[in-house]
Amino acid sequence: MEKIYPIDTFGIKKMGVERWLEEYYLPVKGEECQNISTNILDAYLFTLKQFNDEVLYWLVVSNLRIVNDVFYYSLSILMLSRLQNKGFKYIISKDKREIHKLLLNKDPLGMIDLNRYVNDKLISLNYWEKTKNLSRLIKYNSSALKFSNWNIIKNISESYFLIGDRYSPEVYSFCTEKDIYPIQFPVMLFSRNRIEGPLTSNETVLVSQFIQCFINSIRKTIPFISESAFEYLQNSLYEYFEYSMLFLKQNINSLRNMRRLKRKTLLVTGLGHPLNRLFCAAWRIIGGEVTGFTHGNSICANYPKSIVFLDVSIANNVVTTSSSQKIIYKHFIEKHTHEYIDCLKIAETINLTKNHYRTIFTKFQKGCSVNKINKVMVVGFPKHFFFNAWLPEHNIFSQLHLEIQVIKVLKKAGFYVMYKPHPVTMNKVEDIYKEYVDEYIKEDFKKVYNLADCILYIDPNSTTFGHSLFTKKPLVLINVKGKLWYPKVFELLNKRCRIVEAYPADGRIVFEEKDVLNAIENSLENINYDILYEFAF
Repeated sequence: MEKIYPIDTFGIKKMGVERWLEEYYLPVKGEECQNISTNILDAYLFTLKQFNDEVLYWLVVSNLRIVNDVFYYSLSILMLSRLQNKGFKYIISKDKREIHKLLLNKDPLGMIDLNRYVNDKLISLNYWEKTKNLSRLIKYNSSALKFSNWNIIKNISESYFLIGDRYSPEVYSFCTEKDIYPIQFPVMLFSRNRIEGPLTSNETVLVSQFIQCFINSIRKTIPFISESAFEYLQNSLYEYFEYSMLFLKQNINSLRNMRRLKRKTLLVTGLGHPLNRLFCAAWRIIGGEVTGFTHGNSICANYPKSIVFLDVSIANNVVTTSSSQKIIYKHFIEKHTHEYIDCLKIAETINLTKNHYRTIFTKFQKGCSVNKINKVMVVGFPKHFFFNAWLPEHNIFSQLHLEIQVIKVLKKAGFYVMYKPHPVTMNKVEDIYKEYVDEYIKEDFKKVYNLADCILYIDPNSTTFGHSLFTKKPLVLINVKGKLWYPKVFELLNKRCRIVEAYPADGRIVFEEKDVLNAIENSLENINYDILYEFAF
């Protein structure tokens, strides 16, 4: 039988899930992924430290996602090389491709698709797209006028501005608390296509020098990439930075012409998106302030480095939902950024004095109490091509393997098992899980959580997990050794849910069956809300 390796969920389905489980192999393990990613991040930020130019600084910081793209690019080459050395001939996704031929390509799996961030947006910015942006400007703020009973008018002199979601709970609470009514911009409002704005020679030289220094630095730490691949990477990065600089300059020039915006505050959701980040950079360059918000329902998050860096590197202030959450967040900021304190301007952390969590708590407490556990809902991890190097064995392969093993244990023990997939990939994985579970649930979590007697989480880094803490439901969490927790959070989390300790081992995550079953059996004893009183209310 020819050796075939599935590269994603499509490939796993074509290969057959049981065959994949039996032959499970991960060519690049979690610790090695983390080392590669750390080396790339170090190279990126320490290269930045060598330059003393404000615009270049904000250009580079805006594009911190480049670190992930270069990591995925490097990972794809390393994975394919090792698969070939192990005797694998093909990879399979929606189609089957020969590994030998793929490795002849400079980007064998198409991982450097930087155009999707900025380039494509600018190129497609024709007359009709510009008109749409103007329409969005009117639409966004017309709805806000209705919402705010025209109070936006009396706040014009001290106005706040916004890009992102006006109605996210965090933004809504912040605006209500301060009695402000931000004027919302579409992020492309001031943009033009690239033909209208070439770079100066000085800008061209600066961008080129930074990229060259960055490439030279990572070349020393990832020797498995060929010279031709490095050349391709360098050219791709230059083209992307060129478009990013154009977008940044366009917004700087437009905002400078609007003098009343200077020293004004811009509220931002989605601080990880490159377009949002570049707009924020322009805002800061003209002297304005940027206020961002922590992600989702993150009462007890064990914040990975990737999230923290994206938040605190671009904003002046990041808003947490409570004073206690502020303590947690600052703890992880210090932990993740102390090595780079000379490279980055780190945001201050502020907190809401009032929040929306009591309302959520009241709503979820209307649900039914549980006396006996027959039905278990397993909440899934998003199954796209994703390796989070900052969390232990945090990738689609190890997570899928873990989830199926847990489901098998539950079924063997006689539980009725429901699977609630992550919305991002729910349609991609339906065929995989339907043969293992009694019910595959696509509806919104808030509408279906009452169907379960117990909710089991593979991963706590989700909005859904935060919501679960407010319910009357018994909870079980698979905690993989190596995840960073704020000590007090973990202590109180143990009072709210049963925690099963699991361990990375040879590219998979292993656990004891008896620990899972004992956790479910005893989870009824853990209906305790101390963690909410400490970190939410």
